[in-house]
Amino acid sequence: AQKTRGKAPTWLQEGLAQWMEGRRSAGYAASLVQIYDKSAAPSFATMEGSWMSLSGDSVTYAYAWALAAVEEIINAGGMGDIERLLDRIATEPSTETALRESTRMDYADLAQETANYLRHEYTR
Repeated sequence: AQKTRGKAPTWLQEGLAQWMEGRRSAGYAASLVQIYDKSAAPSFATMEGSWMSLSGDSVTYAYAWALAAVEEIINAGGMGDIERLLDRIATEPSTETALRESTRMDYADLAQETANYLRHEYTR
């Protein structure tokens, strides 16, 4: 939050927190891919704000999907991409613009690449 001047989206804050704690997506990978493939996944744009009003299942999904997205960003470009993303969030008009500028992905690309990463890394 400090690096982004308080503009970090919830999905990124929670995903990074879990990743830094050592959590990984292995236990949720198959379910996340299945939800993504059914086009039932909420977008990252809807996961930017507070999660306080989400139901139990939706909160579980949001945390798992946030972690998976952070894993994908780190897998694809290393912590440098995370650093660039955080820096850009502070200056760009939207998180998606910051994502595009730092990783060359928009939210749809991030969702697709996250699902691809989960398939490759955790499911067979």
